[in-house]
Amino acid sequence: MLRLLIPIAIIMMLSSCQTSEEAVDIYLEEAGSLYGEAAEALYSEALGSTDAEEIYYNLAYSHLQQGEWKEAADVAAEALAIYPDMVRFMYLRAYAFREAGMMRSYEEELREILARDPADVDIRVLLARRYQASGRDSWAEEEARTILAYDHANADAISILARYSDFFRAIDKAADEASLEAGWSQEPELYDPLEILAGGRLISRP
Repeated sequence: MLRLLIPIAIIMMLSSCQTSEEAVDIYLEEAGSLYGEAAEALYSEALGSTDAEEIYYNLAYSHLQQGEWKEAADVAAEALAIYPDMVRFMYLRAYAFREAGMMRSYEEELREILARDPADVDIRVLLARRYQASGRDSWAEEEARTILAYDHANADAISILARYSDFFRAIDKAADEASLEAGWSQEPELYDPLEILAGGRLISRP
């Protein structure tokens, strides 16, 4: 009964909207309390009346929440056809490829992001880790050195290079020891698994 009432309430609110932005805001507000299939259904319905980037993003994200990797990648691709400069959709598609085990597509997506923004250090770290995990050590080392050119103190790059260099191994060990000396006085930081690949931009309104 509740799921039936939500669309009726939305229709009533939409009828009084003056702009498409107001309509998008209504969908986003109504879907804010929903999760999974229910959110997905509402965002899919919204695409019948708007092609707003927020709706596409949240629909793809809803698919990710349910482990529907192919569907998430497909929605991101549709959005990129409309918003080719919105790298956030490439982040979502890369995440979907990775979780689906489509590692070649995952790597290609990361490289495409870097072609647009070579200074995206977070994406470079992901690519270097992928190279390392697949045994391409020389590629991983080269990527890690590129990261340091953008961020000379990047801990991930130093950790990667520690595998190939005594110099960086010593730096990495010193950093670990300093971390241990700090003890457990700080609360552990918790990260959404999508934080990096979603660019830290979970959509409501920009």
